Amino acid sequence: MSGGLDGLRERLAAFLREKGLRAMTDWPAEPREQLDGPVAVVSLRGCQAGPAGFQHYLGERYDKEREQWVEVYGQKVQFTFGLDLYAPPKLGEGAIQAALDQLAGACAGAGPEGLDIREFSCGETEHDSKARLLRRSVRAVCVVCLTGEKEPAAAFSEIEVRGGLKG
Repeated sequence: MSGGLDGLRERLAAFLREKGLRAMTDWPAEPREQLDGPVAVVSLRGCQAGPAGFQHYLGERYDKEREQWVEVYGQKVQFTFGLDLYAPPKLGEGAIQAALDQLAGACAGAGPEGLDIREFSCGETEHDSKARLLRRSVRAVCVVCLTGEKEPAAAFSEIEVRGGLKG
């Protein structure tokens, strides 16, 4: 999974859609369509980075293409995503609960490539008077390892997002 941090929200929304949920990233600036069922809205609520090894050094790997050893450096990054559920009031709290059950099932296993879902929690269903919808606050904490390679006596050649650290 390359490309840095761009598109993490969309990657998580696409993962949820693959699992059968209606999901989108943050509410768009233009008027949104009228909802006829529950939807999970993916947002990025927080990001915390720290070292993944001594002085960010993770070791070496052999690059077959260049036929040389390259040093690998990295950081452990924890992302807190909002996966808030919205539904029209006429569907009732049962629709939100059914969507939450489906969302919890999707987040219980392996997350999308490169995003290791470590925590999943939710609040209670409430009426969002501004949006005129039922809303249930949900959050998922994911951990990834950002890695980069360094050729001997050179600058970083690329940055890549890798799956979560096991520990």
